[in-house]
Amino acid sequence: MHDDKFYESSGLYNKSHWLIYPVEFPSTKWVQITRKPDFIFKLHKRYFAEGLTLFKDKIYLLTWNERKVFVFDSKTHEELKPLRFSGEGWGLTHDNEYLIRSDGSHQLFFHHPDTFKVQKTLEVKDNNKKIDQLNELEFAQGFIWANLWYQHKIVKIDPQTGEVLGELNLQPIAETLFDNPEKVLNGIAWDEKRQGFWITGKWWPKMFLIKISSQQPKSNSSNPHPIPPNHRQPE
Repeated sequence: MHDDKFYESSGLYNKSHWLIYPVEFPSTKWVQITRKPDFIFKLHKRYFAEGLTLFKDKIYLLTWNERKVFVFDSKTHEELKPLRFSGEGWGLTHDNEYLIRSDGSHQLFFHHPDTFKVQKTLEVKDNNKKIDQLNELEFAQGFIWANLWYQHKIVKIDPQTGEVLGELNLQPIAETLFDNPEKVLNGIAWDEKRQGFWITGKWWPKMFLIKISSQQPKSNSSNPHPIPPNHRQPE
């Protein structure tokens, strides 16, 4: 979300693309999305698009198995020289210094934005237990937020230590849409203006704005308590 516009990537072979579309806010309870996007870029059929992030004057689009990062000028949308990497691409965000990539494991990779060379890696753990299946990423309020593949929750990660500091249990929202096991949570966007997270998932017909009104300290037990549903207020 940037300037009341969503920057969105979408996957699958022969269907992958990224686009920009404006949103209007006629009410505090719902938003209106213009069906016609401001811009759309369709990838070649051999690419499977994954995470996307807007960093400074560029848009970075990750691919899943093709080991390629598409780069675009954020103002003109001109395609620039792509970047290369080893491994898989799942989620992508940035911390104002590095691009941060997930690959479905318990590790996060910090890449130089100009070369995409790995500058450091971070192991994500919860009470010394490795947390894998890290997928979609967002950096907000000084923390890395990641959804876990096939789990309807988002974990809050300390970017220095990799420790999980808490989690958002989004099962109550997902259950309202859960008529297909493939409709998994897979979208997080921080809205600076509204100080909340937009969340969505694969084939979800809706997006939800989540505002964390209060947070409980993470338990030191092996079964930490998530932030309860009544401490989140969808708009």
